[in-house]
Amino acid sequence: MGSVGALVWDFFEAVAEPAHGGDADRAFFNLFAQAVDVHLDGVVADFLAPFAQAFDQLVFADQPARALQQHFKQAQLARRQLQHLAVNRGDAAGLVVLAPHLFVEDISIANIEKAREAYADGDLRAGLARHHDDPDSAFWGWNRIWLDPAFRDWNIEAEITGIRCPVLAIQGLDDEYGTLAQIRGIAQQVPGTRLLPLPGCAHSPHRDQPEAVIPSTDEYQRMMQAAQGAQMQQDAALVA
Repeated sequence: MGSVGALVWDFFEAVAEPAHGGDADRAFFNLFAQAVDVHLDGVVADFLAPFAQAFDQLVFADQPARALQQHFKQAQLARRQLQHLAVNRGDAAGLVVLAPHLFVEDISIANIEKAREAYADGDLRAGLARHHDDPDSAFWGWNRIWLDPAFRDWNIEAEITGIRCPVLAIQGLDDEYGTLAQIRGIAQQVPGTRLLPLPGCAHSPHRDQPEAVIPSTDEYQRMMQAAQGAQMQQDAALVA
């Protein structure tokens, strides 16, 4: 997913400019290094574990049974890891989420179906081929899972109730894959969540509205750092 990585890194470089003198590495680690030490592939598998059969048919059909079994063993490990994430213990300074998904909406399905048509009959495949060695694997691995009937019940609202740190949730008002119900769902489960709905913004807020996302993220990062510093001073005073 090289194109996604490039977009994200451009975003971090922009955030780093005002906050860290252009040091994107420092910006990245300040935002994320404290949060989680977890195998992300396992986390994704854990969230999708109820749909193991669909995975087997649609994504791992060309893999031996042992590989698939190992993949979902990771899911069990990820479930245990999720119970001990820093965000659950309160160690993370904060979280910033852009166009998150907690559950499947009608708008998600409708536009993913349109994406399937564009990939089969339009220019989408050619566009993806510029960024992926295997565009078919990248596209169908995403598209078929979302459109599988079993996936319609996918929901991780219960999994986020343990988050104890502040959250900034950003959502485009023109997001073709989700509505404000997604970030409002976070606010319902995580007290103190700040919502940033953006007009004229689709599913990639950091690309569609960088002039809004970058300053808001920078301000939020500074707020988190200030709060963390104040907490450290209070802890030091108690020890003294």
